[in-house]
Amino acid sequence: MKPWQAWIAGPCHWYLCHSKGKTKPCLHHMTNGALKCPRCEVGEHAEEVGYLPLYRMLDGKPVMVIVHEASREQIDGLKLHAPVQVGRGAERSDPVWVQPMLVAPRYTSSIADRLKPAKLTPSLLKIWKVPGLMEWLLKRGAAPAIAAPDETAAPPVKSDGKPFDGFHAAAARRYAAPASAGSAVDDVLGRALKGKQPKPSTNGDGHH
Repeated sequence: MKPWQAWIAGPCHWYLCHSKGKTKPCLHHMTNGALKCPRCEVGEHAEEVGYLPLYRMLDGKPVMVIVHEASREQIDGLKLHAPVQVGRGAERSDPVWVQPMLVAPRYTSSIADRLKPAKLTPSLLKIWKVPGLMEWLLKRGAAPAIAAPDETAAPPVKSDGKPFDGFHAAAARRYAAPASAGSAVDDVLGRALKGKQPKPSTNGDGHH
């Protein structure tokens, strides 16, 4: 992947995930053991994965990249709207890297919500499409309403500049749009993850 430039759109969201095939969060860990994780039950390894929101410098479009724990310290130190360069190693299996830029244009926007940290949780829930997770969040007080996306806006693109498919495009638009209605979902999930974590599952290889 040819390196490209972007601005940080908000903090990276870190979750313990199963990354074999499609990356999905570990339900056992995320819900403090309230829900069983089917991927743990078949012995899949789990690792810390980050979802980093960005505004692509080329055209200002919102994108989201998946990063790994090895780069967490550097990524968590990046401030809102900091300019960065994004790339990947030569091999397809190499992780995405994000490095700060010393010289770059300052981020500006006429959209008030883009001057605040982006809220990713509503979009992530749609991208993950994990059965039972939204129901669990609603029972803990999350609001079901999420701001409707602006269908007339230019569609967001993936980190390689290619368009999302129909399902993921809708989720990405939600991230690009004002997300105040999704705040309750963020708050509930945040409280759950800050709570006491469960002991490793006895299912699978026990990596939690």
